[in-house]
Amino acid sequence: MKKILLSIAVACVGLYFTTNIHYTKYRIVGVVLQRVIINEDSAINNKRMYVLRFDVEGCSPRLTFLKPAYEPGVFGSVDSIEEINIKDAANKNIIIDTQNGLSQIDVTEKSKDANDVNNFSLVPGISLERLVSAINNNNMNGHHFVVDQPYYFYISTEYIPKAIEIRFFDRKIKGFVNSEPIILENM
Repeated sequence: MKKILLSIAVACVGLYFTTNIHYTKYRIVGVVLQRVIINEDSAINNKRMYVLRFDVEGCSPRLTFLKPAYEPGVFGSVDSIEEINIKDAANKNIIIDTQNGLSQIDVTEKSKDANDVNNFSLVPGISLERLVSAINNNNMNGHHFVVDQPYYFYISTEYIPKAIEIRFFDRKIKGFVNSEPIILENM
């Protein structure tokens, strides 16, 4: 009897260490917009840089046995976005210039401080509408959309964002606009 219980215990421990729970979909639960200053430049060509970050929670858990981990949210969002609105103090939508649209910063070397990077480059931008389409279709340039990556873009210095909102077909999320800038130094 003891051998059977020991065998069951060993099997349970083995299963515990060889199985993983992966969240194959995600749900956006928040959004943060924050000013970014690169190399202490306050504005480039009368534009200020901002970073857009999504807060997500995992959905659609899947138990796997002896398989490598899925990237969280590999199968996309559980709900579709209707639009993302960035508003100024007068509650008017701020239009992001598509030529200076959302970008990704390719960080090649981080410093000890999480907000500073030693070497980076900007990847060409996309519009907010294309970002919404990429989230809804789970496709960004032929690859699945990575939601937990920051997206950078420029806004004209005549506008100061005061609110950000994501509208889904069945709900709204009012995001947070952080007025304290992140300073990135390219050394």
